[in-house]
Amino acid sequence: CACLRVYLVMSWICRAGPYALMAGHDINYLAVSGILSMLGRHGEKPTPPINLLADFAGGGLMCALGIAMALLERAQSGNGQVVDASMVRGAAYLGTFLKTSQGIGLWTG
Repeated sequence: CACLRVYLVMSWICRAGPYALMAGHDINYLAVSGILSMLGRHGEKPTPPINLLADFAGGGLMCALGIAMALLERAQSGNGQVVDASMVRGAAYLGTFLKTSQGIGLWTG
């Protein structure tokens, strides 16, 4: 039955709007989310990481979490779900840890 299906829609930023049809890459996701400015040494240009942060974590991890939650909801309610994930929003969400942990001494030394 179609009502039990879980669909995943993943985009780099959004499915509508001025950026919807533009191509994106990991470095773009980090820049648009604001995370790129937090990477690197103080007073120097940002250091782009390999594609782990936005592609794998911001996209893949958020998709996997969304699917897990959709399957849980389907098991409880009997309704299928649509998971709409954005790599920029996922990276921004994960980047909140970088921002909030700056004052606790984790990144010094």
